Amino acid sequence: AILQQIENWKEALSDSTQKNPLLKWQQGKGKPYLQIDVPASKFYEVLLHSENPEFQLDELKTEKPEDEKTKIFAELFKVARRVLEEKGVNTLFAVIGVIKWTTKTAPRDRDFAIAPLLLVPVELIKVRRRIELLQALDDAVLVNPLISAKLDELFRVRLPKSELIEDWSYQEFVNAIKSELEPHPNVRFEETAYVALFEDPKAAMIRDLDEHPDRIANHPILRALAGDFTAYANDFSTPIDPKTLDQIQPN
Repeated sequence: AILQQIENWKEALSDSTQKNPLLKWQQGKGKPYLQIDVPASKFYEVLLHSENPEFQLDELKTEKPEDEKTKIFAELFKVARRVLEEKGVNTLFAVIGVIKWTTKTAPRDRDFAIAPLLLVPVELIKVRRRIELLQALDDAVLVNPLISAKLDELFRVRLPKSELIEDWSYQEFVNAIKSELEPHPNVRFEETAYVALFEDPKAAMIRDLDEHPDRIANHPILRALAGDFTAYANDFSTPIDPKTLDQIQPN
């Protein structure tokens, strides 16, 4: 019962419509982003494994003219800072790899939706009023939990768990993705790198439900929320009478 309830909680949290950019990222519409002309392998190794996980902005070449690149980075900085101040949520990520997927039986290229695959929390840092650095935050990297759940639901494709990624080399990461997708013509993997904004505060909760079902299943309060009060009742003690609270000696 508890495992089924975990699945119900995940489904309730997920915005599984294709309006969600974690499932269908409509590049060029809405929030700013930049595709980076740095090999995805270098982006991965520097941001995940380097002692100094950062890039000078001058290193991050794009197809945009330099003045337009500077303007987009400024917009990314502005939006990410505003959301962080208003909601306390980081929304700026380095994206490593994208998944292209479709449910059509004879798909054409235009039928594939794009979803970010690996999300690395980052920040842009100003030096003397000029944005100079892209730096990884000390937060967990995230295999996009919404596309993971969608591919599992549609194709029984099991993407690797986020907690495994930080110990893997880039090649181990790529091999794990490609071996899982190989039998599925409706799902493709592209080795690309971006800096982009994604705001879905429920994604972390979905990830925790997906990656820690045993811990959740053994938690007495969460079991009680799922309708099983046995463990909670065993741990339950009679509430202390407020009138006698001051008379109890602390242990």
